[in-house]
Amino acid sequence: KYTYELIDPPENMRISEDGIINWIPLPTQVDNYFFNVQVFDGFATFVLKYKIYINAKPVISSRPSELSFINLMDSLSFALESFDMNSDAVLNWKLISGPDDMVLNSNGILKWKASLIDHNPYQIQLSDGIDSTEWKGSIYVNTPPIITSRPDTIISENHIYKYSINVVDNNMISPFNPDSSNTITYELIEGASGMEINNNVLWWKNNNKTIGEYFISIKVSDGINEIFQNYKL
Repeated sequence: KYTYELIDPPENMRISEDGIINWIPLPTQVDNYFFNVQVFDGFATFVLKYKIYINAKPVISSRPSELSFINLMDSLSFALESFDMNSDAVLNWKLISGPDDMVLNSNGILKWKASLIDHNPYQIQLSDGIDSTEWKGSIYVNTPPIITSRPDTIISENHIYKYSINVVDNNMISPFNPDSSNTITYELIEGASGMEINNNVLWWKNNNKTIGEYFISIKVSDGINEIFQNYKL
């Protein structure tokens, strides 16, 4: 029958009567660990020498938001940051997928000129040669809405005023849900009493008590950018 004994083992390491070594490294136990196992058969002793390298998975400690927003033809430049508990870790960045002209250099600088509208998913990897960490993000490239219509600025009393606000927006997909369509909202910021906007139509029924000049301010938004149309009626 053999007997087994650990010599200078790391913390939390055990060996069974059958010579089975059990060890779950603590979170702070990384790099190389050296220890011996002494085996005795009742007559002679033999020492087994062990070296175990404990690798900590690398961490991407600074990265863009999971969903980022920029305007068409703007440039993105983000310095990714990493952390690894191993003292001898050599870390490598890799762009797994993304737009054709997106670049991730060896220093972790992510660069891209926004040339494609709507959602642009990408995936990056940080590796220490043993373990790797991957992270997925998306960049929503927006084109601000443009108001193409022009309102009437003079009406007669006792007439209903109706102004259909026409907007052009090249984005087809919602910035917040890639499975939904893009939505434009309209809001009356300032106007005459009784004015209201329903969808994209400004309504007002004036009467002989409302003769005069009124300042009108309309806000149009795609959820990211806001534009205003101001005029006097």
